[in-house]
Amino acid sequence: MTDNNRGSLNEVELPLTVVIGRTALTLQDVADLKPDSIVALAARADEPLEICVSGKVIATGELCEGEGGPDTLAIRILDIHQDAA
Repeated sequence: MTDNNRGSLNEVELPLTVVIGRTALTLQDVADLKPDSIVALAARADEPLEICVSGKVIATGELCEGEGGPDTLAIRILDIHQDAA
């Protein structure tokens, strides 16, 4: 592969998803959701978040304030999974 081709590949955008927790709801529970409903997640508030690319966990991180100030969110990378690098 030429350097020019590699450069083009480096410009490809990949979807990044941050997972804060998971749960399962019955169809009835989903139908009953309304504003102010609270859905419990199978995660603790102090646990690292999963950072996924194309459905694969590549790293863990924590929420932090974004560059835009206190009204914005960002994620601080804590660990890169070795098999993802």
